[in-house]
Amino acid sequence: MHGKQTDARPSSVYLIGGEDEYLVTEETRKVIDKLVPAAEQVFGLDIVEGRADTADDGMRSLQKCM
Repeated sequence: MHGKQTDARPSSVYLIGGEDEYLVTEETRKVIDKLVPAAEQVFGLDIVEGRADTADDGMRSLQKCM
């Protein structure tokens, strides 16, 4: 049986949180710049906005990641 070769690299998910939106944004940018080359950020990066006021909102954001 012949199958399509797939990239076997594991996916990485980072959860960055806090009450100070500026600090959260700055930390997120640092992680992105460290892990994803600038030329690949347009196509190789998904950011899920995860602001949540309730646990249900938080769970919906996590489900988007999955």
